[in-house]
Amino acid sequence: MSQSVRDHPHTYELVPKWQRDVILHELELVLENPLFRSSKRCQQFLRYSVQHVLDGELDHLKERSIGIAVFERPSSYDTGEDSIVRVTAKEVRSRLIQYYASLATEPPVRLEIAPGSYKTEFRWPGPLEHVAALPKTTETSNKSRRGFPWRLVALGLVLLTLVSSAIAYRVLFPAKPELLRRFWGPVLESSKPILICLANPGVYRLDDKVFQRFGIQDPGHATVVAAELPDQGIVYGREIIPDPNGYAGMGDTIAATDLAVVFTKFGKSVQMRKSTDLSFSDLRSAPAVLIGAFTNSWTLEMMKEWRFGFEVNDTLGWVIRDRNDSARVWANPALKQELRNRKLTEDYALISRVFEQRSGQPVVSVAGITDFGTEAAAEFISDEDLLAQAFVDAPKQWDHKNLQLIIRTTVVGHTTGKPVFVARQIW
Repeated sequence: MSQSVRDHPHTYELVPKWQRDVILHELELVLENPLFRSSKRCQQFLRYSVQHVLDGELDHLKERSIGIAVFERPSSYDTGEDSIVRVTAKEVRSRLIQYYASLATEPPVRLEIAPGSYKTEFRWPGPLEHVAALPKTTETSNKSRRGFPWRLVALGLVLLTLVSSAIAYRVLFPAKPELLRRFWGPVLESSKPILICLANPGVYRLDDKVFQRFGIQDPGHATVVAAELPDQGIVYGREIIPDPNGYAGMGDTIAATDLAVVFTKFGKSVQMRKSTDLSFSDLRSAPAVLIGAFTNSWTLEMMKEWRFGFEVNDTLGWVIRDRNDSARVWANPALKQELRNRKLTEDYALISRVFEQRSGQPVVSVAGITDFGTEAAAEFISDEDLLAQAFVDAPKQWDHKNLQLIIRTTVVGHTTGKPVFVARQIW
């Protein structure tokens, strides 16, 4: 059972000096790791958040305050148009996930930032009285932590492990938001653990002979980000090997992590399953959350009769379509561009919460056209303020009805912006 600072009677202002020293030492170790050393923006954000939490200055951890103090935005800047704080917070959260998943040994304290928050939480994996003394030097501490190098090819599985550990930690939260409770109510009412069903993306890997032939390193190697094959290089069919069960999408796993944290707020446990490992009898036994669309066969199967659904369009590629109005389509034009020149600047996602007649259990689908949309959709239904956009003029008793929500998000580099409500169906 892990412990956080709020598990103890003191406030943030009264953090004992020895705890503060441990936390600041951990911060320096995190910031000098390549994951953070390569991003000055992420370093600035995390240092600012940790310092103000330790100083008890939580009022300084609002979006506008951070934008002004950390990113030198003018006091009048529009947080709706300039998403630098939200984008950086999500990037820091993702890098912290990667950092702690790559460690060979458990640190004395973990730094975590919950979805929708800018406040760093301090998680003590064991009883505070058993926390080991600080290492004498940062260099020694880094050596003791050095395990296997972080490999992008293992990212999906590592993040799934992190989801399980997040549940094990049983994070303590403040009062449970009412709107989130109403949205998730049908799922939370069951006495069974919630099934989180992850998609199975179609992944292919190259035979070792390809890398040898072109004199390049396997992309799984610690020093390689991506293998660049020559434009005129020939790869034979027998050298392309399907690997359907070993990977999960980045956006999908982040979405699953965010939702697992939400369920922990309400004291619910989860079971992680891949779509290929899930049967209809499983869906009849417990409420389910389906992550992803085109790579999750259960998502496509369940939403066949729902108003909004995913389709493959000859002109627009992957789309979300209104089946009551065929001209109403949400698409990402960049998906029709040549792969090497493709630049995603936006994405759309479909959130569905349906009392499924066939299974007799509530089913929630969280899926974007791409994994950027999936990640944004999970953030939308994990954050009280974001979710409120969709229910300003909702009919009474909407929490006992079927519903579908469409959201839009911007894409900046490899990070999603603030999700925005677009359309809704309640029946």
